[in-house]
Amino acid sequence: MGELAETFLPAGAETKTACVSFGSLFLEKTGLNPHTATCGEFRKAADRLAPAYPESYVAGENPAGAGDWISYLFEETVQLALGSGGPVIVCDYPAGDSQLAKVGPPLDAEGGAGPVTRRFELFYKGVELANGYDELTSADLLRARFAEAAADRRRRGAAELPTDSRLLAAMDAGLPPSSGCALGVDRLLMLRLGLERIDDVIPFPAEIA
Repeated sequence: MGELAETFLPAGAETKTACVSFGSLFLEKTGLNPHTATCGEFRKAADRLAPAYPESYVAGENPAGAGDWISYLFEETVQLALGSGGPVIVCDYPAGDSQLAKVGPPLDAEGGAGPVTRRFELFYKGVELANGYDELTSADLLRARFAEAAADRRRRGAAELPTDSRLLAAMDAGLPPSSGCALGVDRLLMLRLGLERIDDVIPFPAEIA
């Protein structure tokens, strides 16, 4: 990570990378433990800290679930300040965060979490640069997660999503232990060049694609 940071980050930038848990960051900014708080508690925190949440979160037959509130509060109250002094890796995301990732014990025993998603993200100056996780390899567990998600969407009146049968078939055939990390090269270039918009470093922005 140090060599990558020295190559792509602006000259003189701090390249030492810190690693912190999602739970400790969330608790510091919102006063809530994201692993145990309720939707009602998340809403009260949003009313206090970031009240511009979508009306659909609290209106109609499809209100926001805990994952929606957690993502919203993280983006609005935590992410913008992440990595202001140097690159930061965030680990130990809530267990229901990534459907295709394994769940395991937290890396940070002080983060206030039980089982967590084995996922991390890298941030610098409020920008997410990378996202990686330990891939789920159990087809039976993924089927159970799909069924749970479908039941939750039915309860909330939302349309059900199609099941990824090809992925399940690959898992049934025997998927070896896997992990992966997606790196946003366009975002690295944007930061290295001191630009404010990703559109300035890609040839075909969405507006003209």
